[in-house]
Amino acid sequence: MRKIIIMRQFLMTAAALALATAPVAGSAFAQDRNVLNQQGGLVNVSVGNIDLLKNFANNNEIEILNNSNISVPVVVQAPINVAAQVCGVAVNVLAQGGPSAARCDAKQGSEALTDLAVQQLSRR
Repeated sequence: MRKIIIMRQFLMTAAALALATAPVAGSAFAQDRNVLNQQGGLVNVSVGNIDLLKNFANNNEIEILNNSNISVPVVVQAPINVAAQVCGVAVNVLAQGGPSAARCDAKQGSEALTDLAVQQLSRR
């Protein structure tokens, strides 16, 4: 009978210890993801060549880009999957790389990047 009581105390202590340490491990994991959380999951994409945007723009968007008094580089806040595609970088590299990973340089354009650029430039 004594062995059963000792075993029960051991299991209760182990369970309590596991519950007590779970929130600490969760908060440490959350701190590793803070870069993209601070920007709402967006990555700053630097576009040094406006033609990358114009190649995917319709006539109205080209007019907006031409009339926006743009100085390059243009910085567009884009979802991580769009940023990874136009920058030629894997999504996990952008997500894990720390503060410098919250930005990348566009190597190619896309319709999604152009739409985002036009939306953001027209708000200025």
